[in-house]
Amino acid sequence: MIEALVTGTFTHEELAALKRDFADVYRDAPVLVTGADGFLGSHLTEALLELGADVHVLVRPRAHRQLYHLEHRRSRFTLHWCDLTDRLAVDQTVRAFTDAERPVFVFNFAAFSHVGYSWHLPQAVFNANVIGTLNLLQSLVDHRIELACFDQVGTSEEYGNAHGLRHSDDLGEVVFDESSPLDPQSIYGTSKVAQDFLARNFHAAYGLPVVVVRMFNHFGPRQSLEFITGEIIRQAFLNERIVLGDLRPRRDFTFFVDGIRAHLALAAHGKAGEVYTYGNGKSITMRDWAQLIIDLGGQAGHWGARTLLSDTDRFRPGDSEVLALRVDASKIRDAVGWEPTVSWEAGLNRTIAYATETLLTR
Repeated sequence: MIEALVTGTFTHEELAALKRDFADVYRDAPVLVTGADGFLGSHLTEALLELGADVHVLVRPRAHRQLYHLEHRRSRFTLHWCDLTDRLAVDQTVRAFTDAERPVFVFNFAAFSHVGYSWHLPQAVFNANVIGTLNLLQSLVDHRIELACFDQVGTSEEYGNAHGLRHSDDLGEVVFDESSPLDPQSIYGTSKVAQDFLARNFHAAYGLPVVVVRMFNHFGPRQSLEFITGEIIRQAFLNERIVLGDLRPRRDFTFFVDGIRAHLALAAHGKAGEVYTYGNGKSITMRDWAQLIIDLGGQAGHWGARTLLSDTDRFRPGDSEVLALRVDASKIRDAVGWEPTVSWEAGLNRTIAYATETLLTR
């Protein structure tokens, strides 16, 4: 466990379980991971390397030509510096698979994924998420790449508030599944809906073996501190007062280890053309999530007493807040036997330890 806390990745036991479940599927298989140096993309890349896959990573070019999370693994994969909005660059990357001896797995994790920023950079979000996905899908078709699976990464933000048809549990709490109506409340959410439908369009038109995987909120080591869990940890580490936006919304959080297991399972065994959702299956208010982080970090000695405040200037604009997101994961459970295995408390302890170590080294 200590090694996992320091590196921010899987424990030895978690890697052993991945090998037991997936090594036969991914060993020597050609795999392309877009957005590979991001939070979930880097964890997926490392899992695939441990499984013995022939991993190609697509990363948007940077001036310093360095990787954030995968530099220590650089000799073990094929690196493609590529902006998905540049069709010529996408073609160059995709051509690497024209002579692949086995069908290719594609995990499309690349996205501009910060909801708040999408209001300030709407054009950039749509270009990266929608045009980038369209370029990739079209290039795969044009170059006649045989695919094992194209995993299109979706999000719970696609559901929004879904005021139309919906179902609830016995407590009256809204629960979303694959059949729930889509009602995105942000530029980001709308761009992800477009990604999902583009992938399914290419399945219908060209037979691409697409699965759409709508993930509910993730957390874990390596996630940007600009997302809610990291923001709470960062403020708690630095300040006595933690100032957030609206504390009422409820979210369904999943630790990254369970998320990677879901994607590996669905790419291997999901049904082409289908949509799957996954999450922990329970929700928590932002107030209670923040308080849980404060309490766990305090118990571990990372900080002392902290005060939690709400600032209306940090609210989402207008009426665009998504009030409650919780998943019914019955479909993925029935399809591939997936269940969450890491509790919020266990996952947060690992996340806090990694994030505070990162803050200490700055």
